[in-house]
Amino acid sequence: MQHAGKNGHHVVGIDSIEVLCHISIFWNAGKFLMIRTYSNKILIFMR
Repeated sequence: MQHAGKNGHHVVGIDSIEVLCHISIFWNAGKFLMIRTYSNKILIFMR
């Protein structure tokens, strides 16, 4: 029972790390897209 519990906890830890990695990747991509969109809008507004 204890061994299974440790394995379950281990899997949960790996899953949470993977989720955090995916969130950070999506967050960086979203920031990049937002900066590009805002810079385009500012350039169009400045014209």
